[in-house]
Amino acid sequence: MTFKWHWQHPLYYIPLVFMVFPFGGIYFFGYPLWTLPFSLLFLLAYLIIVHEEISWLTNFLWVYMLLYITFMTLTVNSGMIWFYFYLNNLYVYRLQDDFKSFRFISYVVSTIFVILYVFIKVHDIAVQTFTLLIPILNFAMLIFWTLERKRDEAKELLMEKNKSINLLLAENERNRIGQDLHDTLGHVFVMLTVKADLIQTLLDHGEIAKAQKEVADLQKITKNATSDVRQMVESLKDHNISEELVVISNMLELAGIDLQVKGAEVAETFPLAIQSKLSMIIRELINNLMKHSQAKACQLAFGQTKSDYLLNYQDDGIGFSNLTGQELHSIKDRLVPLRGELVISSAKNPTQISIRIPVKE
Repeated sequence: MTFKWHWQHPLYYIPLVFMVFPFGGIYFFGYPLWTLPFSLLFLLAYLIIVHEEISWLTNFLWVYMLLYITFMTLTVNSGMIWFYFYLNNLYVYRLQDDFKSFRFISYVVSTIFVILYVFIKVHDIAVQTFTLLIPILNFAMLIFWTLERKRDEAKELLMEKNKSINLLLAENERNRIGQDLHDTLGHVFVMLTVKADLIQTLLDHGEIAKAQKEVADLQKITKNATSDVRQMVESLKDHNISEELVVISNMLELAGIDLQVKGAEVAETFPLAIQSKLSMIIRELINNLMKHSQAKACQLAFGQTKSDYLLNYQDDGIGFSNLTGQELHSIKDRLVPLRGELVISSAKNPTQISIRIPVKE
């Protein structure tokens, strides 16, 4: 078998400095000379697992490393129990296992065996305490690092989903604008061409009155086209709530977050300016939800009273650790021109946000 190794992250190599103990122990601490080849094999096994793809060989070497640590701890020096740290490093960052894997179970079995053996065979309280505390420390590190890795993976996955969603939204918007331009201007240019040809024909035949009539029609067509383009540009600036709900529904579906909407038919009766502002606010709430909340479900509820337009938001995420008054300041800024108000009625379990915009008299 030929190994073609490439340099890995430096943190994989830093622990190798501790190999000085089994190697130097032969000369300084009276370790048996026969431990040298086993220590060399342990070092080689570690390097192979770091550099090679996961296979039956890496599983075999994992078991060898466990047996080496167990044997050296019980027969040579109890301080070798620290070498379980090598397995933590490989388990979390190289093998990236979960708590149901063969490697984790074998790790637990090996550790428990060492602890039980020491408590049964060794009657030194200091050694027993040491043998118990080091595995507890190792397990704490292992679990903490694993959870941190899973959190990082979840963040990366969410970022990838957000990136895909943004690309999808941009593509949909480009297609919509293209279709609007085609529908609005395509037939106009055809009519302008036809009218121009007709006017030229009429002028060639000296029918000035008819040509002037067609010119008037031409002016009317261009004026209407200008008005249509202006409306289309305005529609790009303004969003109604029904369109926004379709967009965020697709976003949340891709992110695996359940969305419930109440009172959508009420929201569609809001003035367009209010709908546009609420659409931007909803988009910002959903962006915050996907980036920070770790929620699995959220709810939007629209309503109206005689004096106010209402939006109530709720999710089951981690919420706000503490309220300082500076939360969601960008949404509050959007509400200022409308004399609206945002209230965080529940910071967490669940997170609840109420938005109120006065009805103009």
